[in-house]
Amino acid sequence: MAKTYECERCGLISAHKDHLCEPVGQSHYCSEPVDKTASMCRETAGAQSFGCARCGRMADEESLLCAPKAMPDY
Repeated sequence: MAKTYECERCGLISAHKDHLCEPVGQSHYCSEPVDKTASMCRETAGAQSFGCARCGRMADEESLLCAPKAMPDY
């Protein structure tokens, strides 16, 4: 598994540490529910391409989610 980071503030998952305001080490893919209404980090975070249909996390890469859906379908 590639090294990933999860934002401690909003749950966004990224392979790029600099995309997050409060990155936390290597994260899991996803699966634990998060508050979908939490404030997202930076403007770019709100424009992510993928969301998890199972837990609500958002990511910048489809492979970082367990049940990815493209944002228009999310």
